[in-house]
Amino acid sequence: MSGRLSDPNALDENGNRLPETYDYYNLNNSKRARFEANISQSVGSFGSFWLSGVRQTFWNDGASNDSLQIGYSSTVGPASFSINYGYSRQKSTGASSFTDKTIGLSVSVPLEKLFGSSSDTPSVYATFYGSRDGQGNTRSMAGVSGTLLEDRNLDWSASHSIGGGAQSQSGNASVSYKAKYGNAGVGYNYARDYQQISYNASGGMILHRDGLTLGQPLGETSVLDCDRWGFGRQHSE
Repeated sequence: MSGRLSDPNALDENGNRLPETYDYYNLNNSKRARFEANISQSVGSFGSFWLSGVRQTFWNDGASNDSLQIGYSSTVGPASFSINYGYSRQKSTGASSFTDKTIGLSVSVPLEKLFGSSSDTPSVYATFYGSRDGQGNTRSMAGVSGTLLEDRNLDWSASHSIGGGAQSQSGNASVSYKAKYGNAGVGYNYARDYQQISYNASGGMILHRDGLTLGQPLGETSVLDCDRWGFGRQHSE
C-alpha cells in the first residue's frame, strides 16, 4: 500500500516542478485474522474442566501466534484447587519459532475450617500458586486475604511472589474499607528495585432542596428517599 506525500504539481520558488515523494504502509506486521474458542464443562461434584485456544495470523510473512490452555478445578473438603496446562508458539518470518509449555497449580483454603470453625462464610483464606515452564523457570506465590468487622466491610490481603530465583521477589498488601459515606483504601507494593504506596477514596454526593446527602459512589440510576424529617437515604443501581 503506497501513496504520495507531495502535490505532483507543486513548484519551487524558481518555477521548477518539485520531485514527487512517496511513502508506503508496511502490512507485514499487521494482524490479519484471529480465531478464538472457549469451552467449559461442569461435571457436578467432580469439578469442572475448561479449554481455550487462540490463533493469530499476520499479513504476508507467515508469522502466527498460537496458544492453548487446558484446566481442571475442584474441591477437596474445605479446600479448592485448580490445575492448568498452557502451550504457546510464536512463529516468526521463515522457519524460526519459539515454543513454551507451562503447568500451574493453585490452592485456596479457608483457615477457619482448619481449626474447626462452623461458620458458613469463612473470613480468612490462604492461597498458594506455583508454576513451571518449559525452560525450567519456576514461579510461586503465597498469600492470605480476608474480611473484618461485623458487617464484613473491611477487606485485607497480603501476598509474596518469587519467580526466576530470589532476585525477582515481589509482593503487595492492601486494606479497603466500605463505609456508609464512602470507600477508602491503601495499598503497598514492593519488588527488588522499587516500593510503592497508593491511596484511594470514592463516594457520592446528592444535592437536593433539603441539603446535601453523602453516600456510596453513584450508579447509573440513583434515588434519594426522604422521610418526614428530611433525612435522606440513597439507593443506587
